[in-house]
Amino acid sequence: MSTITAFLKPDAEGFLRVPVPAELRNQEFRVEATPSVAETKAPDSTEDRAEAVREWARHARGSVRLQPGETEDDVRMAYYRQKYGPLP
Repeated sequence: MSTITAFLKPDAEGFLRVPVPAELRNQEFRVEATPSVAETKAPDSTEDRAEAVREWARHARGSVRLQPGETEDDVRMAYYRQKYGPLP
């Protein structure tokens, strides 16, 4: 049995949803959890957030080519929407 550590945000209904790899989705799980507040640092300002987006774009796999009027944030969100599906 392996142990994972996950930082999860509750959804609008207050539930925590745990991502499960595709190859394990047809199995039953026993989950033990110890809730605690995660110590994360949110961006301090709009400039910090903009720098985080630029950093993501620099490390994105392949080359990122923006269409006219498209921002780096648009590309990043499209990537995650394709990977994880639309927001609930």
